[in-house]
Parts: sequence; structure tokens; C-alpha cells
Amino acid sequence: SFSFLQTVFDEVALAGADRTPELRWEGGIAVRYMGELYNISSCPAEPQDFTAGKDFEKRIALPDRTLVISDLRDRMPHGSVAARSPNPGEKVSVRFALPGSLVLQPSGRKHSRSLKKIWGEYSVPVWRRRYIPVVFYNDSPVMLAGICAMSGFEPAENDEGRLFAYFTEPACSGFSVLGLLLLFFSLYPV
Repeated sequence: SFSFLQTVFDEVALAGADRTPELRWEGGIAVRYMGELYNISSCPAEPQDFTAGKDFEKRIALPDRTLVISDLRDRMPHGSVAARSPNPGEKVSVRFALPGSLVLQPSGRKHSRSLKKIWGEYSVPVWRRRYIPVVFYNDSPVMLAGICAMSGFEPAENDEGRLFAYFTEPACSGFSVLGLLLLFFSLYPV
């Protein structure tokens, strides 16, 4: 309805630039992140940590797309984030919802940063963060799946068994609503 769209516009779209506003309603949650409005209408259950074996592929439903983690090299699409293969005896584990205080050093960086800072640098929306796993070899973080590898875990050119991660199609109906609101208010000015 018009009154609902007006409320979204007033309380979410026009909130201060330093705010991360959200408005809960029966159709989901209207949020603003990095200057864009989103409606997150349904989210999958939070994934559980797991230990991976050899030759695995795992699909993880995120609020707005699917993340694939795999070591099946023949399925690695262009644009994947890759890490070196685990050494013999290294256990591969995948963990979710890690604290923002976790300190990591992304590949190509001279210094370590907190996970919270890295999420911000890569523009990962707050509602997606708990769904994006950190891959570990034993107790060492290897990659933020689909985002970046960690320093010291970059794959060698001849690494045929590398681990990789990439994003695919939407997993549920989160979408940007900014264009819809702008269109609506251009047709029905306040």
C-alpha cells in the first residue's frame, strides 16, 4: 500500500547515512545497505559447520544466492575464489557465523584485519555474513568462501586439486527495491 511504501521511504531510505535501518513487515525485512534498499523476504536456515572429505561439493543457501564450495576442479567456473590444496594430513573444515573479532590476512595484504573490517571492505551485507563460511585447514583460516583467499594459501599454478568457491543463482527472494520505490514516487508524488 501507499502508506507502507511511504514508511519504507521515510524510515529506511531517508535514514542517516551512518545508519543501517531495517523495517520488519509480514513480507520480510526492508533494509538499506551501502545506499541500496533490499527486501529480504525469506531466508534459509542458518547452515551448520561441517568437515569436508576428498572430492566434495557443497551448496549453501544464502539469503539472496547460492554459494558452492568444491574441490572438483573440472567444475571450477571463471571468477571462483581458489586456495591451494590441503596438504596430506590437513583436515578441511567449514565454519559459519564466526565473530567479527577474528583476525585474518587476505591474500595480497601486508597486514591482518578483523573479520568485521574485511566484511565491510568487500561490501558484504550484514544479513549475509552469518551464511558465508570460513574454510579452515586444521585451525588455520584458508578463505572466506566466494570472497577471498588468505595470505599463504594462494594456489600454485600447477595445483590440480585446489579448493574453490563461487556464487550462483538466487537462493531465495531477496531483491533490491530502490528502483521500485523511485518509480512509485515518481508516479505518485507526495
